Amino acid sequence: MVAGELRVVETRLAPEHCHGDAPVAAALVVAGFSPGAALVLLLAGPALSLPSMLVIHGVLGTRKTLAFVLLVVAMATLSGVLYGNLLA
Repeated sequence: MVAGELRVVETRLAPEHCHGDAPVAAALVVAGFSPGAALVLLLAGPALSLPSMLVIHGVLGTRKTLAFVLLVVAMATLSGVLYGNLLA
């Protein structure tokens, strides 16, 4: 686990390899964040971005978009808590 996190931090130094939230999450873990909190960022971040929310709202409507947001937040938080407490 630690070797994988350090590998991601190494790619953070090379901008041509730096894509997405993984380098940010790895830097947060190195700075002292729990791995569970970093997992929540990685799971919920892309799903709850403004462009994806606009598309989901346009396709599904307001009520289903709200349900989607609540489910993503709940499941990402649950996954982060379980990972942080049980596996990390």
